[in-house]
Amino acid sequence: GQTDEGVTATFYADTDGDGFGDLTVTTQACTAPIGFVADSTDCNDNSANEHPGQIWYEDSDSDGFGNLAVSLVACLQPTGYVLDGTDWNDTDSGEWQDTDGDGVGDNSDVFPTNPNEWADADADGTGDQADTDDDNDGLLDIIEIASCTDPLDADTDDDGIIDGYEDLNLNGALDIGETDPCNGDTDGDGVQDGTELGYTLDDVGPHTDLAVFQPDLDPSTSTDPLVIDTDGDGLTDGEEYHNQKPSIPSLLLPINTDINVSLTAQLKATGYSDADGDRHLYTRWQISSMQGDFSDNALVLDIKSDSHLTSFTTPELMLHVDTLYYWRVKFYDNLDAASDWSETFSFRTIKTDSADINPQNNIPDSQEISDASMDLDSDGYADINQPDMKCLRTGHGNASVCVKKSTNVTSVISLMWNDPAIISDTYNKPDVMPIGLLSFKLEVANPGDIAEVTIYCSSTLPVTWYKYDLSNGWQDYSANATFNPDNSVTLQFKDGNFGDADGTKNRFIVDPSGPGTNASPPSSDSVDGSGGGGCFISSSAYRANSSVKILVYVPFFFFLLIKVSNTLKLLHKRRPANPGIPRPVNLLSKR
Repeated sequence: GQTDEGVTATFYADTDGDGFGDLTVTTQACTAPIGFVADSTDCNDNSANEHPGQIWYEDSDSDGFGNLAVSLVACLQPTGYVLDGTDWNDTDSGEWQDTDGDGVGDNSDVFPTNPNEWADADADGTGDQADTDDDNDGLLDIIEIASCTDPLDADTDDDGIIDGYEDLNLNGALDIGETDPCNGDTDGDGVQDGTELGYTLDDVGPHTDLAVFQPDLDPSTSTDPLVIDTDGDGLTDGEEYHNQKPSIPSLLLPINTDINVSLTAQLKATGYSDADGDRHLYTRWQISSMQGDFSDNALVLDIKSDSHLTSFTTPELMLHVDTLYYWRVKFYDNLDAASDWSETFSFRTIKTDSADINPQNNIPDSQEISDASMDLDSDGYADINQPDMKCLRTGHGNASVCVKKSTNVTSVISLMWNDPAIISDTYNKPDVMPIGLLSFKLEVANPGDIAEVTIYCSSTLPVTWYKYDLSNGWQDYSANATFNPDNSVTLQFKDGNFGDADGTKNRFIVDPSGPGTNASPPSSDSVDGSGGGGCFISSSAYRANSSVKILVYVPFFFFLLIKVSNTLKLLHKRRPANPGIPRPVNLLSKR
């Protein structure tokens, strides 16, 4: 019962506390010190899991859980084995537990604690075993099981129409007047039933396989999914529907590698041809600053236009002097089928801008202001000396105007005035633009930024702001204009989006716009307001007599109606609408 202090024993360090010591780390003591044990057989004293007699379980699916039925004893962990032996399914790395014992792993079981339910195909909260319509297509499961449709797939044939809408009386049989829910093309004309009815991707649900479904490219018209030749013209609906893309455009001007091209370059293309006879709907114009690169970072312009089909003039201030550019064109037909891109041509702009020589500050010399006392923003500093703004004198009203950078704008690069009379497009054009058009180019901090600038004018402005670009024509831009009490206007733009005439997210915003008024009362969606003072010029000074306008417009509208009528006849011949469903026509949708 007594300790003989003269007799000691060897003890081994047990760093990991598993009861097995490290043979190489010893101490002599009468009794085991803390952290030491008498056993020296540990194979890894840095892991409490690795020691003599440890049981390991095979982990075939590498999910960290092993198969209880396949084990071995080893000191060190064998490759492919783990300590946990609770894997319910060692062939599926996504499943290792089946709490309710229904044979479906918890991660796949919608009801992991209910042994009687495991799936809910229609996600209505009722398990498929209790649900009488698992896919919520209107057809009872018992009827679908007895017919050709799938009780777990609301759109068995993936034509975009759910089964219950095809089997109208929900009896599981194909009756007269019904499309076949098990055949995506009931009439066999080569066009899916949903496509004939005008279904697009927005009309289909999650049960429709988008790899099979053919969305309608022209949903404004439709054909009969039960009739092979809806319009009876001898061509099947499939022959009329399957469209061919236009031929590749040819570039005319500027010729390839041209030099000394104007800063408002006129681009011309030709060669529209369509094997189907489809009309030319619009053209996509692209200009890049980098050879072979038409990504957003390199694009200078990316515009789709239905009014500039074969010629396009670049907006003011978009191009720089002595710069090499690359351009290409793509045509689209009236079914929105696109041609392949044209080949790419290059051109170099003029070496110097004769309108901006002394000084070269990106303001036309004839529009420069030299008045060092002018302080339109009332900050105590001469406007013409402020680095964050540019100023000019307009050709209308002799007004002084300054553009000052604001939110997200790093620089006002260029500024110039233009006479709106040079723009021949009069659709939606304001009757009066008291200071004309202001064109400026902004640099923003990041591609796609929403940016703001503030416009200061020497006199009062009307409270309607108009914008013009070659893609969209004249637009009332007042929704993006704030008329401030200090007689300034704050304009908002988004790079590559609203207010940006170059159409691409490239950190540059090009904007031709200005204040304007109309002779007629503003429409319900316009901004009400008026202005006065030297910068506001009476609209009567620029307005033609209204009776003369009517005499000019009446024959124009008769001509327009005749053109629309002929166009509708052509379209009806190609893809007629169902009887009783008139095609929508907007006479004012195209300029």
